[in-house]
Amino acid sequence: MWVTLIVIYLLVLVNGLLVLTTVELKLSDRRRYKKYQQMYQRMLPQLQAYVNNQVQDTKTIMYDGDEMKTQVMLELLQGSVKLDPIQMRQVCEALGYVEGVLRKTKDHALEMKHVKQLGVMRSPKAFEVLMSQIQSEDFEMMYQSCYAISLLPLEDTQVKGYVEKLLAADIMRDRTIEMLNNLSLETSVYWRFLEKAETELERVIFMRVLENRLDAADDEIIHRILAAMEDEACSKEVRIASVVAIGSSKASYVLPRLLERYLKEEAWEVRAAIAKAMHHFSVDESNKLIGLLKQMLYDSSWWVRFNAAEVLARKGLVGIDALVDISLNNQDQHAADLAYYILDANQSVYQTIQKTEVEEVE
Repeated sequence: MWVTLIVIYLLVLVNGLLVLTTVELKLSDRRRYKKYQQMYQRMLPQLQAYVNNQVQDTKTIMYDGDEMKTQVMLELLQGSVKLDPIQMRQVCEALGYVEGVLRKTKDHALEMKHVKQLGVMRSPKAFEVLMSQIQSEDFEMMYQSCYAISLLPLEDTQVKGYVEKLLAADIMRDRTIEMLNNLSLETSVYWRFLEKAETELERVIFMRVLENRLDAADDEIIHRILAAMEDEACSKEVRIASVVAIGSSKASYVLPRLLERYLKEEAWEVRAAIAKAMHHFSVDESNKLIGLLKQMLYDSSWWVRFNAAEVLARKGLVGIDALVDISLNNQDQHAADLAYYILDANQSVYQTIQKTEVEEVE
């Protein structure tokens, strides 16, 4: 009897303590949120005045080691106060936030919040600290450091060392491509990295980074990438990346080479990439384009057919006419059904028809 009562008493006591702890945590969060909002409202007009050169007293917004204040400042710079990355960096350096956070990384162990803060501030002064974490055994710390560095303005020698370590960091391919894109280097610099690529993965990465960076002026680079696309000794991953890169160049002489490659290509993945790349080219550039896109709708691969149908839907009335023609083909029900689906569901078809109706009314 007494044992049971004691157990009940202890359970009630524990539950009571849990309730009190929960209430206290919620109250603490509310107090913190209220303090955060008050600090935000107090700093906002001061920071706006500062960036407009209208204030001399910077005490309210100057770095003082308060973590909440640093958080508020960075949120202000990213939101309410509209600044470009260079202006943001200049403000953070002038108000002591860069040096302050860097001092904390020396006095204490580098924390994730410091890495993210340095990334937001984009100061080149953070380069060495962040580079020291690229080989960290903590994957999240390593990843966030790599990302933060990609946002910094780097010197040529720093770019080389960073790219080498980034490629060796074993980060997902798409994230690596994103970080390399963040560097915003000249096309020729990315091309030099591609020429020195030692692995197939590195070749794919740099070809994908060159996507949307190539134009007719990059004639030599485009021809070299075309050669990779046509080299059957290259893996299909490299050929796909080359199709994506040169397709985005929109160079007129690229189109016939892509169409010729399609007719020879055995890998459906590469054919699908070629079909998708057709959206970069206008019908005026080749009288064979619509005909070949229609031919692609009878490809053995569903993805090739789908990509071709999507491109036709974006080619105006001539593309819609081609889809209508295929949708009426009783000999290939799969192609007909796909064409009908695209005509019914694709937004580009709707926009083209709507635009045509408006023009006819006018």
